[in-house]
Amino acid sequence: MDITEVTKTISELDNICKLLLGKNQLDNQEKENLLKRLEKLRDYLSRNFSSEITQLDLYKKVEDIQSNLSIIRNEMRENIRFNESYAREMHGLLMDVRGGNVAIIKILDNITQYQNTSPLSPRNLVTPVGRSARGEGINYLKEFTKDARELIIIDPYIFIVKSEDYIDAYLKEFFDAINIRTNKNNIESIRIIYDKWEPDISDIIRDTMYSATNPRKIFKLKASKKIHDRIWIKNKKSAMFVGTSFNGLGNKLNVLLPLPEDDLRNVLDFLNSENLLNDQPRRIISI
Repeated sequence: MDITEVTKTISELDNICKLLLGKNQLDNQEKENLLKRLEKLRDYLSRNFSSEITQLDLYKKVEDIQSNLSIIRNEMRENIRFNESYAREMHGLLMDVRGGNVAIIKILDNITQYQNTSPLSPRNLVTPVGRSARGEGINYLKEFTKDARELIIIDPYIFIVKSEDYIDAYLKEFFDAINIRTNKNNIESIRIIYDKWEPDISDIIRDTMYSATNPRKIFKLKASKKIHDRIWIKNKKSAMFVGTSFNGLGNKLNVLLPLPEDDLRNVLDFLNSENLLNDQPRRIISI
């Protein structure tokens, strides 16, 4: 190889180095070192080109640069392979996330469909403390009872209020919750199963309930000390568990949620066994 060929080789290496310098894969230190080597090579050739210069010297310079370029190229290949592998992993991860999102969306769609088709909304309600919380709870019960023909309200303290001054407001809220005014001609029976009774106050509440639906005897009252929870049952087909008595809505944190069908059947079986759904007195058979 003569000096012209060596010069062409070095020029080609120079072009390759310039190309590599434009790549993002080289960090600043690598670029700086490569530039220094090229500058040193240019100075060497400009000083010694007209003087006696051995091909061995040039070969050594060329081999030195080729070696460094080879290392850089190998590192770049490794980076490319790593990036391709990383990209494949990220793509797989994104597909997993997308698949998970599709599954979640499907579940949400099923829930939405159930909410739209179920006769009893599965939405739960948690009422905090305060007047607005009480109003929210009453509206929730109103929505539940709006198409009722028969209501069974199990509430041990429903006939208890804090004072006589509160009776009118209390009954207005209760009639609103059971849609007694808007559903008056459709509702056939409102059975209330209670426990606690205070003379005067409870009497007034009962009598006002009766007079609100005269001459139709819609309200039917039954007393029992064997039930603790508050449950509202509509048409004997759906039910709502109410964490507090109607007079306690808004006083403390309270949860209202639909009662599962199996539990509703168990409740109705118990009410029947206790003669709480029968208006006739239980017959006692003597032995």
